[in-house]
Amino acid sequence: MTVSKKYQPLLAGLFVAALTTAPISSVSARDVALYTGYTSSQHADYSYVGAVVPLTATSLEQDSVLARAWLSYQNFDYQSGSSTIKASGPVYEAAVGYQSYFSKTTRVTGYVGAVHRNISLSPNDPTSNVTRKKNGTKVQLELWTRPISQFDLSVIASHTDHLGDTWIRIRPAYVINDKILVGPEVIKVKGESYDKYRYGVAVEGLQLADNVGISLALGHEKSRLNNSASGTYGTITLSTRF
Repeated sequence: MTVSKKYQPLLAGLFVAALTTAPISSVSARDVALYTGYTSSQHADYSYVGAVVPLTATSLEQDSVLARAWLSYQNFDYQSGSSTIKASGPVYEAAVGYQSYFSKTTRVTGYVGAVHRNISLSPNDPTSNVTRKKNGTKVQLELWTRPISQFDLSVIASHTDHLGDTWIRIRPAYVINDKILVGPEVIKVKGESYDKYRYGVAVEGLQLADNVGISLALGHEKSRLNNSASGTYGTITLSTRF
């Protein structure tokens, strides 16, 4: 059986997550966070697997220089004149960053890294730079805070120069039992061939297994391209630390 390329990062992440649910006989010398996820909407889907490792501390709960690696596979379509162009391909990211805890409940993180993408178009679109622009520098900033025990806020914003990709997500949430987060999310996704807003509800902190967390999101997507098409989007994310 052949597995579609767009699902390969997700399946790789599921495999790693399954391995890490087994008991660990000794404590790891360094904290490692692994993530995998899948997002689907009317005109695009996105799967990924990634890892974050502290380089100057043994735990992700401490101030530290960080290393971040991300592999994703993208599929999306857009209108070019009277034609619908289908785009797909892998995107590779590697970055270094630093996280600082201003208190036990407030953390700021920044990354700078390189991005390489290899997108193909069908049919070919000579007016698009998607296949010609393959490399860029990505800057990402993250804020997490929990000013009171029942309220949590996370904000992530990134921009990749030369490629022109921007991604912003804001998630305020109500905290249940100190670990489950429920609340709205607002996402802005913009690239050369797409420009979208997403409004949904997210649930974080659910446990799939002792060592694997699961997050879910569902909502409405509004595209400023594709003749202002709209529809539903959904996201599933798995995470583990060891």
